[in-house]
Amino acid sequence: MFLAGIFSSLQSYGGNLVVQPTRIIFDKDTHMGQVDITNTGTEGGTYRITIENKKMTEKGDFVEDRNSGTQYFYADQMLEFSPRQVMLEPGASQTIRILLRKPENLATGEYRSHLTFSEVPTTQVPLAGQPGDKNGIGVSLKALVGISIPIIIRNGNTSAKASIAEVKFQPGNKNEPPTVSLKVKREGNQSLYMDIAINLVSPTHHEEKIATASGVAIYVPNSQRNMNVVLPKNTNLSGKTIHVTLNDRPDAGGKLLAETTFQVR
Repeated sequence: MFLAGIFSSLQSYGGNLVVQPTRIIFDKDTHMGQVDITNTGTEGGTYRITIENKKMTEKGDFVEDRNSGTQYFYADQMLEFSPRQVMLEPGASQTIRILLRKPENLATGEYRSHLTFSEVPTTQVPLAGQPGDKNGIGVSLKALVGISIPIIIRNGNTSAKASIAEVKFQPGNKNEPPTVSLKVKREGNQSLYMDIAINLVSPTHHEEKIATASGVAIYVPNSQRNMNVVLPKNTNLSGKTIHVTLNDRPDAGGKLLAETTFQVR
């Protein structure tokens, strides 16, 4: 019997492929989990499933890392999954089952790798050319799908703290929207996954939420992430006070992680 890990109930879309959940967390005594994929398109497709190791940059981008193993905080050597390739007709679904095998004496901490779903290219089929084509043939082209979701293993007692630094208001211009930039810092041996809110504070201390950034992650071993939260067009915060908050995601309880009040000059 497969036991579900702790995971988000949201969905991830890539072309016509839907992946649910968008992340899996193995915690305490959980050793099995699953991911469901569905082809919502009108054509069949073949998808290859692999484990990849990815580093997160301070801007939140992912870069493939060829290092492997727990010394680099990766989970790839502890994960087994099946099947590794599936063919899905339109509307069809498939469950990918994941098994965790922890080594003895695994150090306390958090380990992460990504489960990646890549559409396998089909053979290009010559098509009848249009009138006037020199060779009388063409080639059918199709954009290929690729989706990755994090698989996280927490071993022993893990925790994290968040803080906010270097808050700045950028007024923007005719080509760029106004933003609030900030640096989110992480301490501890666990990743953070949170929502950011920018609240305008009135002279009577009433707060109005004017912008949000949802599902912001800082993964171990990264200690900080640079964020730019986009504000509504023509927002001018000069001389005003804003209250910036970081909260756990709603499915994790929504707890306040960090906050700061900033007077815009």
